[in-house]
Formats: sequence, C-alpha cells, structure tokens
Amino acid sequence: MPSINVVIPCYNADRFLAQCIRSVLSQGIDDLRIVVIDNASTDDSVEVARRLAAQDSRVEVVCHARNVGPIASFNEGVELARGDYFILLCADDLLTDGSLQRAVDVLESNPGAAFAIGSDLSMIEGKDFAEPSQPDGWRVTAGARFIEDCCRHLGHLGVSLALGAVLVRMTAQKAVGHY
Repeated sequence: MPSINVVIPCYNADRFLAQCIRSVLSQGIDDLRIVVIDNASTDDSVEVARRLAAQDSRVEVVCHARNVGPIASFNEGVELARGDYFILLCADDLLTDGSLQRAVDVLESNPGAAFAIGSDLSMIEGKDFAEPSQPDGWRVTAGARFIEDCCRHLGHLGVSLALGAVLVRMTAQKAVGHY
C-alpha cells in the first residue's frame, strides 16, 4: 500500500479539528501520516491536535508562534510531506469513508495522472458537518480539459469539486513546488 501524508493547516478551528483528523484516521490506511500545522491559533486548536497526537502516533503537530498566513503553512506542508501521496486538507473539512483509498486506486490505475479530486459536500453555516453522501463515479480528465471544466462550467453543469482535498502524487507536487 502506498504511503499518504495528510497536511492539515489550522487556525482557530477547534470546533472542527478533531472530527477532521478522525475522518482521516478512520480511512483504514496503514501507511498514513497526518501533520497538523497550527498557525498561532487563539482557541483550543493546539490542545485538540496534541490530544489526538498523544492517542495516535500517526498524528504530528507543528505550532507557529505567530500567524504566518495560509500560503506559508501550505508551503511548509509541502516541505514536510514525504511518501507516495500528499493531500492538503483544511481543518474544517473531512473525508468520507474510503475516499482516500478510492483516490489512491484511481491514481494507481492511471500512472499518468498527477492528482485525484472528489466531489464536495456542503455545510450550512452554524451547523455541524453534513452527513456523507454516496460517492460519485471517477473519471480521468486531461489537464487542459479539467481546467476548462472548472473555469467554464463549475457550478453550472453540476460540477462540484472538493478543491481543498486533492490527493496528489508527491513526485508531481515536488516537481511543481510551492503554492
């Protein structure tokens, strides 16, 4: 089984962070590493992350003394990631059951693909996370066509992508570099 690194940048997300991390831990992936990068949160985010790290050695916590902003945290996550696959997951997002394995299967079956992206679930402001829905089918799309679909049709043709949860081949991410 390929190795997966999940980087979770976090700023004042104590309300969602435990559920986010648990959604990753419950994926059934053996070779998994989760790195929570806290961006000087003023709530209990660090405590939540450290508590889960104490319970599971696959969870690591990096704490910033000052808020360096999301892009710097994203880039730090790229630098810290190792292994076969990488996903940058926002602290207020979660993965549906089996979604990482399905994404890995798509990439393993399509060696020329650089990343796999799934559909998103919306959350109503002020409510807890939405209930997971049944996953849509996968399709492999050439880069130019994918960009066209996103730019021209997003929201108009039922295209609904989880842009904050893209599983990327580490070789592709390292070749592209930072955000």
